[in-house]
Amino acid sequence: MLLTTSLVALIIALGIYLGFTWTRGLDTDAGLHDSRNVFIMYAVGLTVCILVYSISGLIQDGDTRTEYDILEDHLHDYVLPNPAIVQNWGVKAEVFSGKVFFRPATPTPRAAAEASAPTDTGAPPPAPSSPPV
Repeated sequence: MLLTTSLVALIIALGIYLGFTWTRGLDTDAGLHDSRNVFIMYAVGLTVCILVYSISGLIQDGDTRTEYDILEDHLHDYVLPNPAIVQNWGVKAEVFSGKVFFRPATPTPRAAAEASAPTDTGAPPPAPSSPPV
């Protein structure tokens, strides 16, 4: 709140300064209409910035979705056209009732074989069992 107030005060003070410079003829080095043109450009630029800021605020206020819904929509828009990338995540994406759900992807035969292959843990192999007597 304090930062907003100080910025608004600075903008108003700059406008007052430029207005006095134009109306009182305080800039002796400026041409005939230079100070007036600077003030007009300041006023036009300030008006455009305020309008853009206000309109974007109105548009944002019209969006009543929660952040979760917005992220869900972005995820839905990304997942459907990019199934190969989603498979690299190790999941399979499914859409039910407009919502995206992920479930573990079934491993390919090669990936399943690699997962079940013994790994070298550094431990000695188990001793062979003795035959029954």
